[in-house]
Amino acid sequence: MIDRRRSGTWTIMIVAFWTAMGFGCAPRSDVTGLRVVCAVLDASVFVDGKYVGRLQVLQDRIVALPPGTHRVAVRRHGYFPRYRMVTVRPHEVVTLKLVLRRMLPDWPRGARPR
Repeated sequence: MIDRRRSGTWTIMIVAFWTAMGFGCAPRSDVTGLRVVCAVLDASVFVDGKYVGRLQVLQDRIVALPPGTHRVAVRRHGYFPRYRMVTVRPHEVVTLKLVLRRMLPDWPRGARPR
């Protein structure tokens, strides 16, 4: 037989555990930052003129930034650079999706300039 007093205690403990772990709750929004998405994974990301890293590493991560307006640059040799002004509010993650356009070479592929 199950003791009703003990099963109620276990239910409260389980619900408290799930709440503490964040299960069944809205996602926490205490992170302020930027997520950059681009198809050119070896491009470099700069925020406010400072190097942050390559997109290979940053693709699945959030770059922590203080709230405010920031200048984001994404650059790669052989592609036109992209610049964006991004405003980040407190407890908000902004996702920036960029497309880098490839520059056309001045000479045919395989040929060397003289």
